[in-house]
Amino acid sequence: MSISSEDLRALIRLTIPLRKFCFDIEKALHLELYHGNGRLYMRTFKGLRDKCLSVNDDPYISALDFDLPDKAGDREIASQVLLLANQLLSYLEAETGISGIVGATNSIEIQTAPYVIVNASKTSEENQRRVMETVNRLLNEEDEH
Repeated sequence: MSISSEDLRALIRLTIPLRKFCFDIEKALHLELYHGNGRLYMRTFKGLRDKCLSVNDDPYISALDFDLPDKAGDREIASQVLLLANQLLSYLEAETGISGIVGATNSIEIQTAPYVIVNASKTSEENQRRVMETVNRLLNEEDEH
């Protein structure tokens, strides 16, 4: 299937908000911040999908639709939206040939405890040991309070 350069640019422009949308939903699922947002996620996905359909009416895009139980909660909705949005993103990346090029991020880092980085590569082993003992002592004191 041949696609015009104008349509190609339109699809490329959609990959950025779609990738960010996928990232935000995945993060919300990990942090359990989806409560009350299920319908919003559905509307947002439908808007992005419909915009893609206005540029390229491929039946695959049309097939990306919800199949939710009647009493689906926000977690189930968010999970299904994430699945559909990732499928749409994969389709767009394949169609445009920009897989992973623009703002790709495939990891989520969630800090749930103190995160300490010490660059002690140019110090003695004794100093490295003392620094680690201090860090461990401080972390243990934090646990006690």
